[in-house]
Amino acid sequence: FGRKNIFVEYLSIYFSITFIIFLIANIGINFIKHKKEYNALIVLGGILRHGYQLSDAVKRRLNIAIKVYKNQYNKPKIIVSGGMIRKQELTEAEAMKKYLLENGVNEKDIIEENNSKNTLENFKFSKKKLDELKISENIAFVTNNFHILRSKIYSKKAGIKADGISASTRWYYYLDALMNEYLALINLYKMTFIIY
Repeated sequence: FGRKNIFVEYLSIYFSITFIIFLIANIGINFIKHKKEYNALIVLGGILRHGYQLSDAVKRRLNIAIKVYKNQYNKPKIIVSGGMIRKQELTEAEAMKKYLLENGVNEKDIIEENNSKNTLENFKFSKKKLDELKISENIAFVTNNFHILRSKIYSKKAGIKADGISASTRWYYYLDALMNEYLALINLYKMTFIIY
């Protein structure tokens, strides 16, 4: 019984320390300075509410992309990335494209990626679009602040060298989202966590 308590105690300490390291990395990565101009922006999608409505989180991502787009003289291509995950009336990319058009983005600058079902696929399929456009540098992805760290890892896995531009998150969702990101990273690097 004593040994079991010691094991639980060490396990608690271990996960507390790794969570603190995760928090520092996750918050710190949001303060990295970005380039002033981009050739392409990848906007990561999210599940549509009621099958057709963009969530607040995705709208915040799109608003950041629109701001970057309008501030540049040479307009970047905006890749809206997201397929049809559940019973939806349209893909995430289609819903995002509609929002961009309503907010003054030229249709010729919007590229739809309609096949992805998770963050890693967002980048893998967006990489194909970038290759078709012959864009390999000055790329950024846009997602919410809690999601930047894991997205940066996935972008590298997909072979995309990109800056991460963060959109804000409503305060009441932020802590829950951070915990989900931490658990997702544990799952991603489970063998490393087990070895340590």
